[in-house]
Amino acid sequence: MILLLFIFPPAGIILLWSGSKFGISTRIGLSIAFGLLFIVQSINYINYYHYYPVFKKAPLTQDIYLPRKTITPLEIITNVSKEKDKILTIPQIVKETSPAVVCIESIDRSGNTIGKASGFIINENGLIVTNYHVLGGAYSARIKLEQNEIYKNVFIVKADKQKDIALIKIEGENLPTITLGDSDKIEIGEKVVAIGNPLGYERSVSDGLISGVREKRGMKYIQITAPISPGSSGGPVLNMHGEVVGVTTSGYFVVAQNLNFAVPINYVKSLMNY
Repeated sequence: MILLLFIFPPAGIILLWSGSKFGISTRIGLSIAFGLLFIVQSINYINYYHYYPVFKKAPLTQDIYLPRKTITPLEIITNVSKEKDKILTIPQIVKETSPAVVCIESIDRSGNTIGKASGFIINENGLIVTNYHVLGGAYSARIKLEQNEIYKNVFIVKADKQKDIALIKIEGENLPTITLGDSDKIEIGEKVVAIGNPLGYERSVSDGLISGVREKRGMKYIQITAPISPGSSGGPVLNMHGEVVGVTTSGYFVVAQNLNFAVPINYVKSLMNY
């Protein structure tokens, strides 16, 4: 299908000018339309392969070069689960969870910024969940909290390139946290809320539904309709109890804004042996 969309516009232009009975003004107008279609499909193709690292045939994400830090199991324990029967409004979820959403700036060996994305704190001492691809190629990073507090000493704790998840650590105390939910208990049609930093707009909120659970190369991905954009990667996808059920990982940004994916939070819990 993608190949046909690439072939169709040039073929249409050639046919228009090689024997068409249309007038010059019509030919020019249709040629512009075909040209715009070709440009849109080209951008669409580039975005697909740039923002969909989990669906490529081979991982292109670079390794993470942050300094490593080992933490004890006790430091990994998250805060207690919320009341299972308590359904929150979206404003309540945002109020409770957005302070724990952080901005992540990845930096290369030369000190240049190579990406900005999202993450969320799950431990008051500074354990943060994000995507692996957010930090691919990074030798250092900066973490910005809600009150513009910036941490420059960032460590990698654990990571899984295939699952596109990473645990990083900053040296903090009494930091705001988000509770982890159970992604095995999600239901198709369930309402969710996504929080992230699309294009640098910090802690932007969107809502939608879980529209599917897909499998690719033996892994599960949660398909959501909550709109996301570049920079949202690594942010939390929350159920209506205010618990994280997924980590935003990719979106189809040009013609299918409601086609987005998240890594199940239980992959993160397995990485933590939690």
